[in-house]
Amino acid sequence: MSFINTAILHRVFPFRLLRRQVQTEPQVQVDLSFLRERVPDTFDVAAVCTCASHTSRDFYDVFATARGGCAFVLGNASGRGTPATALMGIIHPLIRATGWTESAAQHEGASSRMNRLLCARAQRAQEAAMFWAYFDARNQLLRYVNAGHPPPLLFKGNRRNILLRLRTGGPALGILPHLAFQQGAVRLDPGDVLILYSNGVLKATDPHGEVFGEERLRSVVANHLEKGAEEIRARILASVEAFTRQAAAEDDRTLLVVRYAGIASRSDQTESSTADTHRIGAAA
Repeated sequence: MSFINTAILHRVFPFRLLRRQVQTEPQVQVDLSFLRERVPDTFDVAAVCTCASHTSRDFYDVFATARGGCAFVLGNASGRGTPATALMGIIHPLIRATGWTESAAQHEGASSRMNRLLCARAQRAQEAAMFWAYFDARNQLLRYVNAGHPPPLLFKGNRRNILLRLRTGGPALGILPHLAFQQGAVRLDPGDVLILYSNGVLKATDPHGEVFGEERLRSVVANHLEKGAEEIRARILASVEAFTRQAAAEDDRTLLVVRYAGIASRSDQTESSTADTHRIGAAA
C-alpha cells in the first residue's frame, strides 16, 4: 500500500475548517469533537485548541482504525502564517494514510518517510514536532512514535501513583533526512487517562512570568482521574486560565484528553520499557 493514498485526501476537512475559523477570529477556542469520525466506545475523548493568532500552528486528529482500534495525533508546525499552514498541508494527508497503524515496522517507516518528505519540501529551517499513536486492540497496547513532541502523560487508573511519560520515537520531523524512528508501546487498562498537550499549555505564564509547567498539569489531572474526558479537559483549561489571570494566549494551547474504558488487561504488566515511569502522590 502506498504511504500517500490520494483517496484519503478529502478526509482531512477538519484541518481546513480549523484554519478558516482561526483566520477570521484570533484567540478563538476551537473544539473539533463534532468533526471527529466515530471512535470505539471504549474511548472517551475530548479535545480543544485555543489559538493564539489568526493561523493555528497546532494540529490534532482522532479517528477509528481497523479491528476496533483508534488513532490519536497531536503536533505543532514551526513558523507562522503561510509557511506553517503549508507545512501542515503536507503532514495532514499522510496522517490519514492507514498503513502506519498496521504494524511497528509500518509506523516507524512512515515516520522516516514523512521526515524525508518534510526535509525535501518544507522551507529551510522548518520542522514539525508530532506525537502519533494507535491502539492495538488485540494486544491492548497503545503503540506510538514521539517525534520531538512534549511527552504525553499516561495516568494509570488502576495504580493511582503511577505516571508514564511517552518519550520514545525520535527528533522532530524535517531536521535531518536520514533519521530512524522507534515505536514505543504501553499497555492500556480500564480507567487509564492519556493527556496530550502542546507547549502552549506548559509555557502559559502568570503576570510574574512564571510558567504553568508539567507539575501543575499533573496535579490537576491526578485530582480528577475519576472524571470523564470532558470534565478533565475543562479542569485543565480552567486551571491554566486562572494561573494566567485569563491573559491572552501567546502560543496555541491544545489539549487532547483520552480515557480508556475497555476490558481489563490479561496481564499485570502496565508499562513497557519504552516509557518513563514516575510515582506520584494524589496531588503530585
